Amino acid sequence: MSPQSSQEKVVKRRKQRFVIHGHKLGKTSCKKSLLKRFPCKTRSGMSCAVDTAWQKRGFDSLTSHTFFMSKAKYGKKVLKAIVKHRTCGTCKWWKRNKPGQPVRLHRCVQNHTGSARSMESASGEQGILELSKEGTPVEYIEGDGDNTLIARLKSNQNINMKKRFDRNHVVKNVGKHLFQLQASKKVRLSKVVINHIQKCLKYAFAKNQGNKEDLEQNLRAIIPHQFGDHSFCFPKFCGYKRDQSVKYLHRSLPYKGPIKDETGQLREELDKVFAPVIGNAEQYSDLGSSQQCEHANREVSLRAPKSLHYGNSESLDFRVQATAAFINEGRTYICKANEEGGLSPGFHTEKYSKKCMNERKRRMERSSLPSSKRRRLTLKQERCICKGATEVLEGATYQSEIGLQNDVDVETIPDAVPRGDFKPLKLQNSMPTFVVLDLETTDLIRSGKMPHLTQIAAREVNSGSEFSTYVTPKLPISEGAQQTTGIRMADNNVMYVSGTIVETVNIQCDVENFIKWLQKYNRVVLVAHNGRRFDFSVVVAAVSNVNKLEEFLASVVGCLDTLPLFRKTYSDRSSYKQGDLVQDILGIQYNAHDALEDVRALVKLFQHCCALVNDMIKFTFSLNAVYHQCLSSKEKAKNLPSLSCLIASSVCKLPTAENIASSGLNLEHLRKIFIRDGEDGLHSTFTMKNSEGQPRVTNTKRTLETVIPKLADFLQKNS
Repeated sequence: MSPQSSQEKVVKRRKQRFVIHGHKLGKTSCKKSLLKRFPCKTRSGMSCAVDTAWQKRGFDSLTSHTFFMSKAKYGKKVLKAIVKHRTCGTCKWWKRNKPGQPVRLHRCVQNHTGSARSMESASGEQGILELSKEGTPVEYIEGDGDNTLIARLKSNQNINMKKRFDRNHVVKNVGKHLFQLQASKKVRLSKVVINHIQKCLKYAFAKNQGNKEDLEQNLRAIIPHQFGDHSFCFPKFCGYKRDQSVKYLHRSLPYKGPIKDETGQLREELDKVFAPVIGNAEQYSDLGSSQQCEHANREVSLRAPKSLHYGNSESLDFRVQATAAFINEGRTYICKANEEGGLSPGFHTEKYSKKCMNERKRRMERSSLPSSKRRRLTLKQERCICKGATEVLEGATYQSEIGLQNDVDVETIPDAVPRGDFKPLKLQNSMPTFVVLDLETTDLIRSGKMPHLTQIAAREVNSGSEFSTYVTPKLPISEGAQQTTGIRMADNNVMYVSGTIVETVNIQCDVENFIKWLQKYNRVVLVAHNGRRFDFSVVVAAVSNVNKLEEFLASVVGCLDTLPLFRKTYSDRSSYKQGDLVQDILGIQYNAHDALEDVRALVKLFQHCCALVNDMIKFTFSLNAVYHQCLSSKEKAKNLPSLSCLIASSVCKLPTAENIASSGLNLEHLRKIFIRDGEDGLHSTFTMKNSEGQPRVTNTKRTLETVIPKLADFLQKNS
């Protein structure tokens, strides 16, 4: 025998010794947990949560594991872990490669010859008997009702075991039936209503544990209560019965009012769903929880992934027992396994284990805080809204046998167009470079249509460097603009300013020169009087039309509108026109409506104001907000005419219709959304957040409760 093969055998034997000690440690930790939690062996029995998981989806798995765990007040420790194997790798290899010969002696892992479905009952029966022999009999089993363990214990072992059903499984089963009712399209049932009914069911279970009569009365009243029928209600769980003088609001229902059901079919179907729940009130009056077993199953999946098969050997047993040791002892089980295997516990291993356990403890304490729980609920609600809205906007994407259909709704509804988030900029310690800007244009902004530039002027506040050019417009100059600015175009495309010919450039050249001039400065903030409503929008539209928006955004960090700044500084004034401010505050007159003269005057006024107000950064906003505002204005001008029928039919008011149109939706889009997902789709689409974190249309409950029902009725009648 070669030294190498001998060394390999020693290493293999050492590995086996280590994993066997780890296996024993897992079982020992379970026994220690039992002795610590249940020291008296004369008691009638304990209550424990039981659940089984399979290593393969479906019911043809070759392996399974079952956990028996103590209740929350006893620390949710693993009391027993049982692994079932339908095959043995060594036996299969021997029969396949050496048929007819007896299988060599080995630790065979096969301990189950039945189907995969019967593993749960068999494991449960084995665990109950073993715990009883160890002196800790089980009186109550907490878990789902998906197996025949109770019946088999009574039939095979003559044990009358008591069962506590898992509360979450019961509520989820009711929810499954409600969603099936929704999918059948027999009645109009929204997800919000389903979630509300499930919440009422949880409340009934939580408040009536141990009281069968009250629970049955509460369950019997849940469905009538949603329709405004309080004849079955009691003051204990119904606010209307407690004080009938106050108008009762169903706060979790879609529109804070009772469900409307003119035909009575919806209530009839919901009564059918709740009939078996009411019939099982006696069993549901004493519910338990097996969620700790779900956590243990997840921990097993980390050590024995379902994509890999460990069931042909004891490897799966070791991994399951390692999970039990981890839950009971924490990460220090690794050090203890090393010690029992004759190895050093490891200095760094111990240090790292303590660090992980402390971090886990802090994370658990943090996650149990009310604020953390509220945050999780908020995030879950946002994910549900985002998922529902995204699926509605995309149309049909994935469905069983959808590829066989010829007529499939695959039209994609446009994503939300942001309206512009005009929040103040968060600038660093260094002050930005302020550049005062003024424009002269062919007209004002009318119906979302941007005028063309005729003159652009800018001045850097500190250095006094100036930029000024006249631009050849592609649109005619309105009469009002000619009278105000004195700028007009002759037939030969020559520009006159107050009767004098001036040199002009085209818009492409002008924008390029302006960007090059801005690039000489760092962290530029554009300043304009009433710039949010006019100047910034016009210049962004001009830059976007010549495809220079990215370069412009890279050169400018934000904008500042001096109109709200002056309103705060000089709050006692009646007029905030730039000419009046310059004349009254600085005592000078200038040639107004000449862009360069306007810029020079505004620089002086801005410097004078800054000497009084140091918080001018509060009036800044990003250039992206201006760009998004321009896009939403275009969408509003394009989509609002199609929504005029909603305003005429009193479905919504003009501001709501403008929000719908500016977000990129027209009447045909709303009709598509309603066909695909009804009121739920409309609600999700309206409240889904856009790229700026704002709701697409609105998230105001009052508006949603008023508009969506009317809109649904309108679309249903006109479909």
